[in-house]
Amino acid sequence: MKTIAIGVGCRKDASAESIAALAREALARLPRRPDQIRLFSSARKADEAGLQQAAVALGCEIAFLDDADLLAASDRVVTRSAKSREVTGLDSLAEAAALAGAGPRAKIVVPRLTSPEAACAIAAIDGDDA
Repeated sequence: MKTIAIGVGCRKDASAESIAALAREALARLPRRPDQIRLFSSARKADEAGLQQAAVALGCEIAFLDDADLLAASDRVVTRSAKSREVTGLDSLAEAAALAGAGPRAKIVVPRLTSPEAACAIAAIDGDDA
């Protein structure tokens, strides 16, 4: 597997440790470690220090996506959460962010995982040995 996109959603003031731990748990579900990872989240979360610090802890970059990008990917999510829809307007912010970050041909390879503070999912493009 070459590069994967980890989509992340989190509560306000979520800790970097909780976000990074959840991302590591998702990565452990892959058949092998990817060459490169990148985190993606909503532009509404750009001020969350925990997301920035989690990216540093994971040794990767983070990109923040606007609502239009997330919405465009939302029809490809595999998890449907009423709570996520209520809070974000998306069935799964984490999955939509992963899909939008990985590109239009991407598919979810690790469905949404949750913790009390965060949610994450992994997307990759078919053919990347996901």
